[in-house]
Amino acid sequence: MQKRLLTFSLILNVILILTGGTLAFKFKEKLHQYLFPPTSNNILLVGDSLLAQENWALLLERNDITNLAYGGAITLYILKNVEVLSPKIKPKICVIEGGVNDLLAGVPEQRVFENYTKMIHILQKQQIKPIINAVIYTNFPEINQQITILNQQLTSFCLQNQLVYVDANQVLSEKESLKNQYSLDGIHLKQAAYPLWAKKLSEAIKRLD
Repeated sequence: MQKRLLTFSLILNVILILTGGTLAFKFKEKLHQYLFPPTSNNILLVGDSLLAQENWALLLERNDITNLAYGGAITLYILKNVEVLSPKIKPKICVIEGGVNDLLAGVPEQRVFENYTKMIHILQKQQIKPIINAVIYTNFPEINQQITILNQQLTSFCLQNQLVYVDANQVLSEKESLKNQYSLDGIHLKQAAYPLWAKKLSEAIKRLD
């Protein structure tokens, strides 16, 4: 009986800690939105869950961000968002992230790269400045091999076309693999990874802002 009570108590404490942490983060997020309400849509974020699961207005300390990233997105869907929504939102800068879901679903890296170039061309026609993020490595070697090839293509394209390229792998990954201290499940990032990524992204935005 005592063992059961102890087990129940431990489980309850864990739930309270997790719930408390979530509530604290949500409160902080809502407080930031209240104190610093969006004043414009200067920066548009598009991508998958890696970009969607954090409050970038808080991380970047800006109140002019619109985040349209969502979990499970592949670059084809991200491309459609850019095509349909960027003319309506009319941002000055568009931050693009994505690709790992494509690779996990068996989409060739060349097709992912082509989707990136289409997004870039759409944005440039509207005089919107793109910021391209490197695809962040996972803990899966086969996928990481494809990510290396895709990132090489993106890097080369950005250099040739004088585009801003943000490589968060420089701080989050090692030997072409996501560092364990930043890996939640082999693909998604722990909260500790985001300030490091945000610092690099903030520097890139300042170059264009």
